[in-house]
Amino acid sequence: MLHTLQNARALAKKLDEPWWEFLFDVWIEIAYETHMRDLQNGLRQALYCINEARKPILRDHPWRVAAHNNLLACYVLIDPVGYAKPIRQCIRELNQEIPAGPGPHRYIMMDQECELLMALNQLKKAENVAIAHLALADKDSQPDLWYTAPPLLNLCWLQFRKRDWEKLQAFATQAETVGNSLEHAHLWTAEAMIWQAVVARQLGDEARATRIFQRVEMRVQRLAKLPSGKFYDAVEGFHQQGEDLEKALLVREDQLARIAGKGRHGYECDVQIKCCDLLARLGRLTSADLDRATALTAPLKAPKRYQTRIKKLASQRQEVNDSTSPSRP
Repeated sequence: MLHTLQNARALAKKLDEPWWEFLFDVWIEIAYETHMRDLQNGLRQALYCINEARKPILRDHPWRVAAHNNLLACYVLIDPVGYAKPIRQCIRELNQEIPAGPGPHRYIMMDQECELLMALNQLKKAENVAIAHLALADKDSQPDLWYTAPPLLNLCWLQFRKRDWEKLQAFATQAETVGNSLEHAHLWTAEAMIWQAVVARQLGDEARATRIFQRVEMRVQRLAKLPSGKFYDAVEGFHQQGEDLEKALLVREDQLARIAGKGRHGYECDVQIKCCDLLARLGRLTSADLDRATALTAPLKAPKRYQTRIKKLASQRQEVNDSTSPSRP
C-alpha cells in the first residue's frame, strides 16, 4: 500500500499536480498511522502535511482537515497525556475549520477528543463527548455507521468503569449490531461481544459468558490486525471476574508483546504497569518488572502520572516483603 501511494505521489509531482500530490501525502500519513502503526514516520508525515496545507494553492483542498485529524490521531496514539496541550490546540483549530453539524471530519475529531479524555481519566467529560457524537450522527442526512461504532465502544468502556451493567449491555448490543452491518469491522464486533460476555459473567450467567467468550476468541485468532486497548481491558476484566489472574496476566503479556517498540509510548507504559499490578496481586512482582516499567517512562513528555503508579506498586511490594521476611532476634 505504502509503495503504491509513494509511486502515485511521485507521478503527481512529475505531472505538476499539487492537489493530487497532497492527496497522496495525506494517504501516506494514513498508511503509516492507521495500517502500519509506524507512529514515528506517521507523526513526521503528519507534520509535513500540516505544513504543506498552509500553501495558498491548497487552501481549498478537501483533505486539509483530514491532515489535521491524522496529526491529532498520532498525538493521541503516541502519548495522549504528554501531548494533551497540542491535542487540545489542534481540536480548537479543527472546531473552527470543520463546518458545524454532522460530518466525517467532525466525527473523527470527536472520537480523538474522547480518547484523550479517557486517557486523562476525565470520564464524565469523555462520556458527554461520546453521547454528543451519537446525537450528532442521528441528525446526519447521509448517515454512515462506520462513524457510529467508535463512540458506542467508548461508551462500553466507560460503563464498565462505572460498573453500570445495564447500560454496558445496551451499548454493547448496539455496537455489535453496527459492527455486523459493516464490512471489515470484525474487531469492533468482537469487542462489542466481549463486553456482553463481561456482563453475562457479572450477572451470573456463566454458560452464556463462556459461549460468547469462546466465539470471540475464534474470531480474533483469524484476524491479523491488533485489537484495541479497550478490547484487552474487557478481556482482562472477564478473567478477573472469574478470579483467574493467571489468564488475565497472559492476556496482558500478549498485548505487551504485540505493541512493544511500535512508538505508542504512553500505551506501552500503561500496559507494562498493568502487568506489574497483576504480578503484584499474584505475589510475583520483582524489581526487574518495576525497572522495565520505569524505563518505559523515559520517552514520555509527562511521565509523572505513570511514575506515581509505579512507585505505589513498589511501595506495596516492599510492604509485602517486610511482612513476610523473618524477624530478627
